[in-house]
Amino acid sequence: MAAAGASGKTYSFKAVLLGEGCVGKTSLVLRYCENKFNDKHITTLQASFLTKKLNITGKRVNLAIWDTRVRALPRACSHLLQILQRLHPGLPSRTKTPFRR
Repeated sequence: MAAAGASGKTYSFKAVLLGEGCVGKTSLVLRYCENKFNDKHITTLQASFLTKKLNITGKRVNLAIWDTRVRALPRACSHLLQILQRLHPGLPSRTKTPFRR
């Protein structure tokens, strides 16, 4: 959370959408964040990032949404770990995981 001066606080949240390709994650995020829809949208290759600023009961909220395409759960977990390491550089670069690549 980051302070926003005398008018209150700004709350920040991060969300990651994981899923198979061509299921509508990008369309959902674009509609929510920018109120746009493109029926000819091309497949997301790695990840995209969008933000949405909200006012919820007088509180400012910043929502950061990562839209990612993954093919299988083990890869999804590895991909999520890479994203988290980019967002929080202090995380260990090597983490033991039960998933094989």
